[in-house]
Amino acid sequence: MKMHAFDRENREMIGSLAFNIREWIEQYDARPDGRFSTQQLDRTFGLLSKRQKNNRKAILRRLVKEGLITRIAYGIYRRVNKDCKPVDWRDA
Repeated sequence: MKMHAFDRENREMIGSLAFNIREWIEQYDARPDGRFSTQQLDRTFGLLSKRQKNNRKAILRRLVKEGLITRIAYGIYRRVNKDCKPVDWRDA
């Protein structure tokens, strides 16, 4: 199957967007609890079209699956703090 130039360009843009969103989330410290919104991402990365926002949505789903972030409300996510040790509440 032959890939057109536009498709290659779009795939590179999506890959780049995924990398940039991941980096932004890992470095985002504006709020102590690590919360951020899809609106913040849209403004930060200039995501305007429906296609761009669908790409952002797919990227966020993937990051939730990977355990980097968790969805806490519609359009609101939180970075998962991997530095915290799990607490066994039964034996605490």
